[in-house]
Amino acid sequence: MAQKKSQKKPKAKSGAKPRKKTAKGSLKKTARSSLKKTIRRSPGKKQKKSTGMRSVELAFGGLIGLAFATIILILYGEQIVTYYEQLTGDAAGVGEEAEPETVVRDLQPDAVGMPEFAGEPNWERYAAVSPEIGRLIPIAIVIDDLGLDRGIARRLAAMDGPLTFSFLPYAGGLQSQVDMVKARGHEVLLHLPMEPHSSDADPGPHALYLGLSDEETLERMVWNLARIRGYVGVNNHMGSEYTENASYMGIVLSAIGAQGLMFLDSRTSARSVAGLLASRMGIATAERDVFLDNERNRAAILSALAQTERIAGDRGFAVAIGHPYPETLAALESWMEGLEGRGFVLVPITVIVRFTESERLDGVGQARD
Repeated sequence: MAQKKSQKKPKAKSGAKPRKKTAKGSLKKTARSSLKKTIRRSPGKKQKKSTGMRSVELAFGGLIGLAFATIILILYGEQIVTYYEQLTGDAAGVGEEAEPETVVRDLQPDAVGMPEFAGEPNWERYAAVSPEIGRLIPIAIVIDDLGLDRGIARRLAAMDGPLTFSFLPYAGGLQSQVDMVKARGHEVLLHLPMEPHSSDADPGPHALYLGLSDEETLERMVWNLARIRGYVGVNNHMGSEYTENASYMGIVLSAIGAQGLMFLDSRTSARSVAGLLASRMGIATAERDVFLDNERNRAAILSALAQTERIAGDRGFAVAIGHPYPETLAALESWMEGLEGRGFVLVPITVIVRFTESERLDGVGQARD
């Protein structure tokens, strides 16, 4: 979501300039082959064999070194693992990987209506259990940009919920983090990197750009969607430029719909067409109402949470998105106290999907800044 890093866009293949394309043409044929590719695991490094007996001096020195290393690992093991992943590329998605769970079906982004999906859609299959709503007003809180810091994921998982956590696909060790938060009753999204307006902002590896060919777009979708399993849907990471383009979003939403997933429009642009297009295609969808931490201070975040309550009170539900900042977590922990006494209840994002459909039928779902 936050557009911080400074890197240029990746160049298109063969050194050619990225070209604008519509979603028409030979997409259906390409999708069938592209989206059935599997992500292979990187082979592990071979361990070096012993070269023979060492001298007494070397053996003694080795034992001292081993004891020292053991103490360091006990004290700082987790931090070392995290740092190693970031250095070696495991944080870029080449470490732990999830096997694709479903056979990806033909994509038809120009067609109106949801692509066929045999069986229960994944957004319902993996939905977290919602608390009893009754007369309370539901609010969904989504935390973006997760995966790079396991300590933050643990702290969030321990919070009362259910909350919805959105994981960056290029982080390392993702599945264990996903399993952890799901075991605590929270819901999971995939935070799909997309092109922002600013050419200086870097959405991350395997991001979607408007200049890419349909084939490359689909290949990147395969890579991203296969990072984890057990998630209910996708929301955009950055993407202020990308979500304004209906042709490219048609390709993306068809891939999402073909997997039985939902789409949350993070609304990083007031001109986003993503949520409306998803609705017209029959894909389960919802939209963000409030960003909680555009200002990273506790008072501003609590004010944004109060705004979320006002929107929920007026409309009957609301969606707020925050980030794993210490200020955001502290404000959320304070805000959750007495929430039901104020007439609200935290729900997973899939509950809001059902409310969103009735809102759209009433013609209320308009773009918000």
